[in-house]
Amino acid sequence: MSLEFRGKHLEFLHDETPEIELEGAQASGKTIVALWKELEASKANPGMWSFITRWTEGGVNTLLRPEFERVADIHETKIDWNSREKYYTLPAGCRVFAFQLHTTEIEPTRRFGKIRGLPVSRILVDQAEEVEPDFPVELRRRLRPDIKARMRGIEFRTQLTFLANTVKRHHWLDKQFPEDNSIPTRRYYFLSLLDNAHNLPESIIRQALVDCPRTDPRFRELILGQRPEVIDYAARQKKPFTEDMAGHLFEVAMRDARRAAR
Repeated sequence: MSLEFRGKHLEFLHDETPEIELEGAQASGKTIVALWKELEASKANPGMWSFITRWTEGGVNTLLRPEFERVADIHETKIDWNSREKYYTLPAGCRVFAFQLHTTEIEPTRRFGKIRGLPVSRILVDQAEEVEPDFPVELRRRLRPDIKARMRGIEFRTQLTFLANTVKRHHWLDKQFPEDNSIPTRRYYFLSLLDNAHNLPESIIRQALVDCPRTDPRFRELILGQRPEVIDYAARQKKPFTEDMAGHLFEVAMRDARRAAR
């Protein structure tokens, strides 16, 4: 079986919106399609620098980097790791930096020091729900024109992408990437497990639906990849019965019965 992108995955691959959040269920193919997109962008833009990251060092070294290397192999792109400077060298002079965002520092100069000197055209943040809310602003400031490329008459298009499992309401991703896509420079996507069914064994889909059937309150998040439903509790409050409603007549009858029993 070959790797195939269709539907929302394909739409995401071709989306050039300056900022994108790709959110959804586990095993919906978020990381693979996003890394593929980064490799395609590097292939189309010789000399471009990019940055892929997760919140923790362990997340980068044991999860993100091995996945990037695996996808690069499928993509048939040769990459070489520079362990000293924490970047991959790709064909035609492209670089993809890979290191963690997490720091225990509080003072801004030290807290953001390792990314403030990083001029890149593209950034991909995997497992972005783990990232603390003051980092997105700093990441946006890392996206800047490549001076060397501009001297050659080339201007790389910038893009910042966040990948996340379904987030709860009021998370910073929920606020900055609204479901109605009302911010023109930002785009929110959600992926369900079924959106990636063509790349998964049927047994995985069947087991997921057994573990979390449609009646399960987690179905919306774990299978459909959608944020929790917004519940209007005020609208659900009990409304008074009008005089011609059966409920009103029942309440009157019960009240009369209680009075008669006294």
